[in-house]
Amino acid sequence: MQENRNTDTDKISKLAILSLALALSSILLGYYGGILAIITGIGAIIDIKRRKHKIKGAKIAYTGIILGLIFTIIGLYVCLVLNVKK
Repeated sequence: MQENRNTDTDKISKLAILSLALALSSILLGYYGGILAIITGIGAIIDIKRRKHKIKGAKIAYTGIILGLIFTIIGLYVCLVLNVKK
C-alpha cells in the first residue's frame, strides 16, 4: 500500500494562487484587485524561477497576471472613459 505524501515537488506557489484569486475577485474589487493580482503574479514567477523543481504554479501565476491586466484595463476604462465614480 502506498502513502500519498506531499513532497517539495508537489507544492504550488501560494503567491500564484493568490494572484489568480485576486484577479478573479477584481470583478468585485475593481481595478485595485487587478493591480494586486499583477504584482503577486510577478512575485510568484520570480519565486518559482528561484526555486526550480521545488515549487510549481507558473501557469497559474501567468493566468493571474493576464486576468489582472484584463480586469485592470476594463476597470480603468469604466472609471476614466465612462466617468463612473466609485
